[in-house]
Amino acid sequence: MRDVVRAIGITVLAVGALLAGCGTEDIRDRGTKEDIQFGIWQPDDDGAMRFTATADVPNEEDQAYGWRVRVAESEEAVKWVETVTFPEAPDSWEGVEDDPNVMISEDGRTATTVGIEVPDGGYIVSTWSVSPGDPPGEYVMSVELSDGRRASFTFRLGEAAVDGELSLHRLAIVVHPGGGAVRRCR
Repeated sequence: MRDVVRAIGITVLAVGALLAGCGTEDIRDRGTKEDIQFGIWQPDDDGAMRFTATADVPNEEDQAYGWRVRVAESEEAVKWVETVTFPEAPDSWEGVEDDPNVMISEDGRTATTVGIEVPDGGYIVSTWSVSPGDPPGEYVMSVELSDGRRASFTFRLGEAAVDGELSLHRLAIVVHPGGGAVRRCR
């Protein structure tokens, strides 16, 4: 009887170890295969830029918006393709129109960017910034990574503030200048 109990105990430990090993790989995989997120970057109380997932982008000059995705730490580059479609053509594509990695559609509403990046801190990030003349309304951004992940986001750029008015967001930037850089694409 003692041998049977011992054999059952060893079997339970072996199965537990096997399941624990399987579970570890699953947890690691989840940490590197998170969904692509869309949102904005805003300064925190210390002035550091922080990501907030949202579908509402304040119509403030230089407001950073875009996507980010967690990827495995690696020195291998990840390729991606992004398209952003405006509700109507912006007044200008200044700063973007001469970029060899960006193609603007004939109607001027859509920009397609092809990128390749080595993950920085386990993230790949692509940002745009609101410019004067960007039309308010509904935008669509789509992203596809070389690992097969893809996402599409619909977001809204609000109405521009009336001249002389400052939003709470703009006030926060005035009070906390600097503190972290977000790549400015336009």
